[in-house]
Amino acid sequence: MIESMCSILQLPSLVTTDQIRDVYGPLGISVYPPNDLVALGMSRIARSPHLLELVTLSAPRLPLGRFFERCVELMLVYGQSEYEVFSNIKTSNQFVQGELDFVLRSIHETIHLEVALKFFLYRPQKEPIHLSHFHGPNLNDRLDLKLDKLILSQLQKPVPESYLAPSGFAKPTKALWLSGILFYPWQMFWEQSVPSTSSIGINPLHQKSWWARAHEIEESLDSTDSLILNLPKSHWFKPIEEFSGEDIQSFKTTLEDLYNLEDPIMVHVEGQVGFKRKIRRGFVVPDKW
Repeated sequence: MIESMCSILQLPSLVTTDQIRDVYGPLGISVYPPNDLVALGMSRIARSPHLLELVTLSAPRLPLGRFFERCVELMLVYGQSEYEVFSNIKTSNQFVQGELDFVLRSIHETIHLEVALKFFLYRPQKEPIHLSHFHGPNLNDRLDLKLDKLILSQLQKPVPESYLAPSGFAKPTKALWLSGILFYPWQMFWEQSVPSTSSIGINPLHQKSWWARAHEIEESLDSTDSLILNLPKSHWFKPIEEFSGEDIQSFKTTLEDLYNLEDPIMVHVEGQVGFKRKIRRGFVVPDKW
């Protein structure tokens, strides 16, 4: 489970501080986490049997997004000592009400931090690449709408006075921890022809993978020497080496199953692509998607 935690927390941010400023203007929003936060937090957790047990026991019961928030909270608590950490804070004024993910407070500074773990699939259009071309697997979510919500709504909510730094001289600073993976069409990904995303506000170093339809996988893989696993969300970030024999058997799926999908699924694929054996996780979507 510690490996799954590492994999999630080490994902690059989907955006950068400069790109937020370029797209949304000078809102004073920075990108989290600081360089050494995760490394120090993971080191402390790995040396603590109690914390390891806490992560292991909570992970199977939590949805993936909540597990990510739990991992972030552990990093904020154990990866630094300057700030007090508060989570899920109710806030309201005459204009807005809602909840803040985290507030970090030191003697001189207050940071309002919003976090999210997201997966978007790029659907190429005739016009140049745009944030609105990145859709969630269920098509109810889009990257541009998610960024607007986080930056223009969530991060604009007021921090309650009781959580402000004692010095009281500065307004709370705002930070965004937006991790995730962007998935590109199968052929585009393997041919390394993914378009540049810097101009539209996406971190050029973001984590990339692929999405495909069943026929693209069948045409590319040697089906006599391939393994396809239909992964539940609890195993999306779990290394294959940690899968039990029972896991492997219960997750195994076939090309025929992929042709009959009703909804997108995350799969682990091992097989031959050209002259190289590829091991990668991505989405398979129905033909009608």
